[in-house]
Amino acid sequence: MNTKTTYILAARVILLAIIILFSKTPTTQTVEAQTVEAQITRQSVFQLEFPGEAIPLIRQSEEKPWLLLLSGDPFLQPVPQELAVRANKLIKKGGAESFAFSSRFLIPDPILLPQKTLRSLLESDLVTGASWLLPLPEGVRLPDIDQIQNNLASEDLASERELASLSIVNNRSQINIANHPLRFSTLRQETPPSGPLWVHIDLSYLTPLYNNEVKTPLFPLLGSIVRQINRLQSRIIGISISASTYEGAVPMQLRFVSSALAVALSDSSVLEEVPVEWAQLSRILYLQEFHQVDDILQTVNRMITSNPDSPLAHYRMYRIQQMKHKSEEAEKALLEAIRLDVGYTPELLLLAMKAFERKDIAEAIRLQQLATQSLPQPAFAELDLAGLYLLDKQPEPARNFLAQLKTLPWSQVYYPGIPERIDAMLQEADSIIPLYLRP
Repeated sequence: MNTKTTYILAARVILLAIIILFSKTPTTQTVEAQTVEAQITRQSVFQLEFPGEAIPLIRQSEEKPWLLLLSGDPFLQPVPQELAVRANKLIKKGGAESFAFSSRFLIPDPILLPQKTLRSLLESDLVTGASWLLPLPEGVRLPDIDQIQNNLASEDLASERELASLSIVNNRSQINIANHPLRFSTLRQETPPSGPLWVHIDLSYLTPLYNNEVKTPLFPLLGSIVRQINRLQSRIIGISISASTYEGAVPMQLRFVSSALAVALSDSSVLEEVPVEWAQLSRILYLQEFHQVDDILQTVNRMITSNPDSPLAHYRMYRIQQMKHKSEEAEKALLEAIRLDVGYTPELLLLAMKAFERKDIAEAIRLQQLATQSLPQPAFAELDLAGLYLLDKQPEPARNFLAQLKTLPWSQVYYPGIPERIDAMLQEADSIIPLYLRP
């Protein structure tokens, strides 16, 4: 196998596509889900990495809720038959830690991918029904029933029986999934059925709504979302927010929105007296449109001075130093952001890929090493790193990583070719004569 081909296959950073179907146009304290196994209290707000992590939270609620899903993806993909038993066990009994480990894509043995979240909730009878609130800009009409049917069918998101149940109920298109109603609406127009509500916001909801700080200023947009959710406040028993930035489904620069929404939904008074850091960020995003590098740097410095433990501030320093082509300063800022929030680690993978594209293999190895040290589940990053070592004619470190990777339980559903690829890379490592042994 060609070394370069092997590495490209192994090192590609897999970015999950945001499926925007149908759209023609583009308590007072936030709670981390990993710490929650106790009873869910009314108005709890949970910050998550992936949408599937909301399942155990909803399962623990005292009352079975109707789900309001704000997302660019309906999360209706069916679970593969080969994983049905394991997925069902996870959904019914898995805790927060199990979901955090198993409901993502870039791990050796995923059980429940993010795109299967809503269907899993409906099929497991954890919600009474759901409304998918599409991220349609104001003035864009909801898709008609024929559009919905065509798009669901083309994406294999509904069976023939489910598609046959599509109808108009209370002026909204509705389909039955596992004998549970799923409505298609927007946040502005939705009037959910009576009873308790659970709100889940995936940041992919913002992707078609936010263009830039000139056309669609971010914080007024977030304020509008929060106010519209708050009109249902008395019925909401829980709110979960998934960043979806970790594997590329949402741009990393929007990662902070998860915490901003969590704060605003926990205490809407911040909409009237905006935190200083938000005002500073709004200014940065505006200046960015006009490439005002020096003004941005001054504002970022003020952010860090005001709050040196803010991962957002250090991430913005990373971005502005990149704009200034100061790679050392940019990396220093990124590493500090990662120290404060490991969710920024994928940026190191992107930097490693750029170094590889420049044919700077030594730099790519260094950056990839840093990433593997920070990632909680680094199998794919280690596979990439092994490929880089092979390119650099360093068989021993490549072999060490590959030997460990070979022992992992690679999914026969999602990654049936990985074990064979690892074997091929091990063979390649055996064929390389290290530089220090060459005459």
